[in-house]
Amino acid sequence: MILVSGYAIGLVCMASVDSAVLPNAGWRALEKPLSLTILTIVLNSSRHRCCWWGALWSAWIFWRKGIMRQRMIGCLLLAAGANCGSGRQPDPLRPR
Repeated sequence: MILVSGYAIGLVCMASVDSAVLPNAGWRALEKPLSLTILTIVLNSSRHRCCWWGALWSAWIFWRKGIMRQRMIGCLLLAAGANCGSGRQPDPLRPR
């Protein structure tokens, strides 16, 4: 995962920036290659899945053993919160 993240950082550093549009567009001035977009989707979805399933797995272990009820509830809330944020969020840089 560290190597893939390093590769993604390299892709971002090599992406060209349209300096004429930069003051108004912000991140939108970055000309993203298709490989960077695909890599971003893969990394974000796999990290989300690991967080969500890890929290559910921990909650199940606590429930099965009958220990640490508060931590089990916390893990369930963490899994629910991680899943709620996976929808499309409004873009703060997009003019309305």
